[in-house]
Amino acid sequence: SPLWGLRVVERIGAGTEAPYLLDPEMLGRFYMGTLRLEADPFTGFAKNLTTLRLEVKALYHVRNAKGARRVAAA
Repeated sequence: SPLWGLRVVERIGAGTEAPYLLDPEMLGRFYMGTLRLEADPFTGFAKNLTTLRLEVKALYHVRNAKGARRVAAA
């Protein structure tokens, strides 16, 4: 981002809540395990469909909550 490495997160349909400005380096770290994929082609055979299931173990560790700031008008 041209704004000092910050990232603007857009939330569609957030109602009246203000958006947040995130500094990913300051906020924390995202850890993700191995992705597991399962396919079940038998349940949707009449319509030629395959059911897919994706699972992953993930953790987000917040190091500094000041890395996320709510942008709101005073």
